[in-house]
Amino acid sequence: TLLGQSDEVVQMLTARMNEHSVQQRFEEAAFVRDRIDAIHTAIQRHLQAESLRSHTDLHIEAHGVRYLIENGVLVGTQIDGENIDSSTVAIPELKFDMREIIKMPIDESPTETLDEVMCLARLVESLQPTEQ
Repeated sequence: TLLGQSDEVVQMLTARMNEHSVQQRFEEAAFVRDRIDAIHTAIQRHLQAESLRSHTDLHIEAHGVRYLIENGVLVGTQIDGENIDSSTVAIPELKFDMREIIKMPIDESPTETLDEVMCLARLVESLQPTEQ
C-alpha cells in the first residue's frame, strides 16, 4: 500500500521535482509538487479515517443535534434532547422504487464523504485530553 511506502515515494518525487527545478522546468516541478501534496493529503485522510474508526462509540453534538454512533453505525439522533426515529419523522410516500436509486457502495469513498470523515476525525482529536 501507499502508506507503507509513502516515504520512499515522496523522496523519489522530491528528487524528480528538484531535477526539474534545476533544469528550469518549473511547470513540471510544480506538477510533481502538487502530486506530493496530494499524497500527503491522501495519507492524512486515511490516518484520520482510521483514527475515527478506532473509536467504537461517538456522541457528536452541534447546534442542538446529537448523533449517536456505535461501531461506526449511526444508531440514534436527538434534536434538543428528543430522540428522533422513523416513527417521529414524517417520510413522504415515494412514487418510485428505491432500489432503482440505491446501489451497492463503491470501493472508493466520494470526496464529500472523506471530507466529512476528516471533520469528524478532527473533532475527535480536539476532544481528546492533551498529554502534558
